[in-house]
Amino acid sequence: MDQDTSKMDSQELVVHRVQDMMIKLATEFLNATKENFKQIADSNFADLSQLLEVDSISIFEYKFKDHVFKRTYFWSRLPIYEIESKFDFPMTFKLSEKNVKIGKINQLDKKHPLSLIFNQDEIKNLITEPIKYNKQCQGFISFENYQGLKLWNDFELRIFQMVSQLVSNTIQKNAFLEKIEYLKDEAKLASQSKSEFLYKMSHEIRTPLSGIYNSIYLIGTTNLSIEQKDYLEIGQASADMMSSVIDNVLDISKIESGNMKIFSDNFNLEEELIRIYRVQKPIADEKGLVLDFNFDYKINSELIGDFRKLRQIILNLLSNAINYTNEGTISLNTRLVKESPLVRIRFDIVDTGVGFDRRNIQRLTEAFSRVDDFDTQIYQGSGLGLAITNQLVHLLGGQISVSSQFNHGSTFSVELEFEKNNPYIYLFDSQQSALVIFDEDKSSIFTPFIESLGIKVYTLKSIGESRCDLIIFENEIENEQISSEFKDTYGMKHTHVISLFPNAQKKYRSIDLYCEFPLSRHSFYQKILSIANRNIEEVADDILYQSILSGNALIIDDNRLNRIALESILIKEGLKSKSVSSGLKAIEAVQKEDFDIVLMDVQMPDMDGIETTRRIRNLGKKFQDLPIIAVTANAFLSDYDFMKTSQMNDIIFKPIRVKNLNQILRKHIKTTTSLHIPDELFIFDKNDFENRFEGSFDIAAEVIDSFLGEYKKDLDNLHQAAINRNTEQLIEAAHYFKGSCAYLSGKRAVWVLNYILDAAKSNNFEMMDKCNDLLIKEVNELLKKIKVYQKHL
Repeated sequence: MDQDTSKMDSQELVVHRVQDMMIKLATEFLNATKENFKQIADSNFADLSQLLEVDSISIFEYKFKDHVFKRTYFWSRLPIYEIESKFDFPMTFKLSEKNVKIGKINQLDKKHPLSLIFNQDEIKNLITEPIKYNKQCQGFISFENYQGLKLWNDFELRIFQMVSQLVSNTIQKNAFLEKIEYLKDEAKLASQSKSEFLYKMSHEIRTPLSGIYNSIYLIGTTNLSIEQKDYLEIGQASADMMSSVIDNVLDISKIESGNMKIFSDNFNLEEELIRIYRVQKPIADEKGLVLDFNFDYKINSELIGDFRKLRQIILNLLSNAINYTNEGTISLNTRLVKESPLVRIRFDIVDTGVGFDRRNIQRLTEAFSRVDDFDTQIYQGSGLGLAITNQLVHLLGGQISVSSQFNHGSTFSVELEFEKNNPYIYLFDSQQSALVIFDEDKSSIFTPFIESLGIKVYTLKSIGESRCDLIIFENEIENEQISSEFKDTYGMKHTHVISLFPNAQKKYRSIDLYCEFPLSRHSFYQKILSIANRNIEEVADDILYQSILSGNALIIDDNRLNRIALESILIKEGLKSKSVSSGLKAIEAVQKEDFDIVLMDVQMPDMDGIETTRRIRNLGKKFQDLPIIAVTANAFLSDYDFMKTSQMNDIIFKPIRVKNLNQILRKHIKTTTSLHIPDELFIFDKNDFENRFEGSFDIAAEVIDSFLGEYKKDLDNLHQAAINRNTEQLIEAAHYFKGSCAYLSGKRAVWVLNYILDAAKSNNFEMMDKCNDLLIKEVNELLKKIKVYQKHL
């Protein structure tokens, strides 16, 4: 009995030992990789061999593609010579998918594959277990005995089976991981190929598109008829649309390839949204749509985030709403959701358009997808905007949702989070008040705006006998006397009259300020301060004074049309220029002639812009500081990374916008104070003048009569103030006369008056004296033009 008990205890110890060993084996093989498999197998097989009396272990795998099998792993606890693992055995046989026990290896047929493999190792006997994965035998694991015949029992055979299964699982897992890595590499290669293709496509399209933009700009600076301007606007809109499609395609590629970067900058959300509104409003007006703007004025601080991507998201959604709405209203609504710890803001774009049913919601966010339950041929757009919007929102960590009803409109909602920066502070007197006059049948659009500035708001019903600092008209004023009467009744000496109706400003001088709603609180605050300082900002039609560019530019571009267009634009900007067609010619040019700036095309045959720049920099010390600007159609370039590696000073992307080019030029070259009125400004812009009064020729005639009756007095006031060196009087007189010339669309006279104002603010009386003669000359030229025009009214 004691012997039996002792025997059972011994068996239990073996079982426990085997269990512990198998748990360890399973755990380590589960985490084994292709790189550390041998190390883990060696350690565990050493323990296993002692338990099962195994001298060596081999793993053979079938290589079906090459019709061979080979030993991929070998372990031995004896100093036995290992079969060369690189040696491939022809796969002229297939071992059994069950275990194979060889009692005596020397009794095998000499042609048996196991005999061919193992005889040289003097193996006494062995057992093989198949390695299976994907429901197919992929090889086998062999447990070998060299020192004597060993008969393994059923318990030991089950251990062999479990070890074989663990090895199979490990090999299968590593095969999957290897395939995943292969697929990743293939996907990365495919993505790179796609990016290279899009880069080439971008360059091939953007280069001629840049020529189109330049030509449109140059044509626009000439004296055009109304019909010609209409055709030009169509061309500009078509070019913008093509550029937008290209940008959308490239953005999708950037997002998919992981090249889309997120930036963080301070920005004024209110002003950003208003800019977007003003871009889209003319498009909505053309379709007869009402575009509403509703901003939550509880948002009262700078935000930190990627405002460029936010701008693209809102622009895409508004553009989509306009495209798919034939009548009614589109609203851009902004609401503060929460502001701690991050500011969470919800943007709703609501339209009364065609809408769509539930099954099309998912498709709307897929690239190139269009709703097909109605005739989409009558709607514009490539279908890319929503796909990009969806990806940009998720890239910024936000959420986008859609609700819609077929033929009853749609609502696209986006929620994004931003960091909070400095709060906005408007230093209005705590007692300041405003009378807002609006249609009592409708709600006031300006009241929430004014109240958010800390100004007390009265209406005609609530004002009583109070008097206000501001009187604001939301609706049209029928005659100038009305505004004067309201000021006499409800205002004070310093009260300012403000109109939100465009035509009022064109007719009446009693209105101190015209504001086009929506406008930002920051802008309104600055305008109010300007009025208080008697420094009234003029209407948007005025041309702001800018110092004139001066210098010599070198243009390098292999495209002849681009060179011609850029030369013409630079001349209008005040620069002399020379153009060459290659990098070698550019190097020769900079050695023969001094240039203030170089506009370098990046993509050129034979020698590209980067290599040309490198060679110019190596010419000597004087060329180290020469501003070289990269001109490229490759939208994949990162500004910062490119500047760091190319030795160029700045970058401008094709198609070139003149405004962007002007900013680059002013950043890198000097300006001059010599007076030269830009050539593109008209003495009398007849088309602008007629558009201003929208066909009301009786009003236009009154404005001309008024100017002819008062201009001499205005010039005398200016001249006397300059003689007396009275800056305050001079600024006031120049502002007043500038307004008169602006009403008359005398663009060159307005330019000179802006120059006079700038000189007056810096007390540069010498320059003002020079300006006075030029102003008299320009006013005389203006008189000739309007008198001729007056005869045809």
